[in-house]
Amino acid sequence: MRCASSICVVLIALSVFASQDQQNGPPSSLSRPTDIDSQLTEQLRQVEKQFCNSILQRDAEVLDCLVAPEFTLRIADIPQSSLPRAIWMDNTLNRLKAQSCEQSHVAARKIADDLAAVSGLEYESNYGWL
Repeated sequence: MRCASSICVVLIALSVFASQDQQNGPPSSLSRPTDIDSQLTEQLRQVEKQFCNSILQRDAEVLDCLVAPEFTLRIADIPQSSLPRAIWMDNTLNRLKAQSCEQSHVAARKIADDLAAVSGLEYESNYGWL
């Protein structure tokens, strides 16, 4: 299987993939950015979709390609804590189950040859322990 390009690592590093068990879904009052790179945004939207689907389908091979070896999950609510990649992968593939996920307000802008600013919202529903 061909692993995702290096731009995907930027997406994963910048993306906040937090579980949300909300009924309301994503807020719709955000205005669209005007300085986005539409081609890069679409490419990253597709990678994020692949990332989400690999979590929903528990596809370890795809996740292994998308998630950098040095990945660490940091949660804003608990800034002093972090979760290493091995534990995050084990939880994602073997202990937690997401029923659905939705992305919205995705925007990307290239800053340098190997750096992009990415923003977006990712919602998962019915995320729970197996």
